[in-house]
Amino acid sequence: MTAGLTIVLVAYYGDKWLPACIDSLATASQRPVRLILVDNAGNRCISDLDLARFEHCVVRPPHRLGFSEANNFALGYTDERDEIICFLNQDTRGRVGWLDECIEQFHAEPQLGALSPAIHTYDWRQWDPAFWDCARGAAEFPANATVEDRLRPLYAAPRITAAAMLVRNAVLRQVGPFDPIFGSYYEDYDLCRRIRRAGYTIGICGTARLAHFSGSSTSDRRAERRRARLIVRNRVIDRLREAGRHRLRAMLPYVFYRLPYNACRSLWGTPSSQPLSVLMGGHLDLLPILDRLLSERRDRQHWQAYLESLNWPPGELAAETTSALSGEYSA
Repeated sequence: MTAGLTIVLVAYYGDKWLPACIDSLATASQRPVRLILVDNAGNRCISDLDLARFEHCVVRPPHRLGFSEANNFALGYTDERDEIICFLNQDTRGRVGWLDECIEQFHAEPQLGALSPAIHTYDWRQWDPAFWDCARGAAEFPANATVEDRLRPLYAAPRITAAAMLVRNAVLRQVGPFDPIFGSYYEDYDLCRRIRRAGYTIGICGTARLAHFSGSSTSDRRAERRRARLIVRNRVIDRLREAGRHRLRAMLPYVFYRLPYNACRSLWGTPSSQPLSVLMGGHLDLLPILDRLLSERRDRQHWQAYLESLNWPPGELAAETTSALSGEYSA
């Protein structure tokens, strides 16, 4: 049996987070839920998790993957019978029924392509920073909303975070999965952009509540600097793609104004600025793909080649085919 609601959960050194995440998923919906759990390295607790509460499979990639590719790997186990795909971070825990609250919005709004619950910090006291950045872009989301406020079931938003992103599977199969050019960070905004440009809406479900610990995979200062460098890099990619065919026009003011301005802030050590080595390193990381980024046509060709390598969209026999290659050990 294939459930209409499928959860994709990528686990990476997740022993601290997975038990609470799985326990909260058991009360997230009264509907049948299928769980695809990707053992992406460093997880010792998986055999101790109570997964019998779900139709589930646990899969291992042939090697450790970045966030985008790990989620895309899991999509190889889906097919057109899946109605809604939920990408969920391991460091989350939700309130009772939060998935049902979200599913109701998909049933009520046929043009809704993707949806996020309202996301708190892991202690439930504040808004998750990435979620709040997305909510501020939603025209009708209350500017001064607190986590205690009663919110509407649905707000239109230009983008949502992949900490908990529900996507209509038919839409995902139309626009494609996460783009591995990002690795991690901004891959969710890129997917939202493709969904919007395909004519669908993005939303936030204010009545569904979830808690998220931001940055759980960042374990030390070196990892934090790598994360910051990747964010600098991916922010530029996101900016250029948002410009569409006018990428060169968008690049010039960035190179001659925004980049020098940010470099000055780094030298002065102003609040929220990055160290100069991180700022410049992130831009140096763009050089190998610069020809692709500056041409929408070449960028699209690379994307199409990636989709062909995935044999996108997944077919009905995708699970059996991928299982033979991946080292699946539970079903």
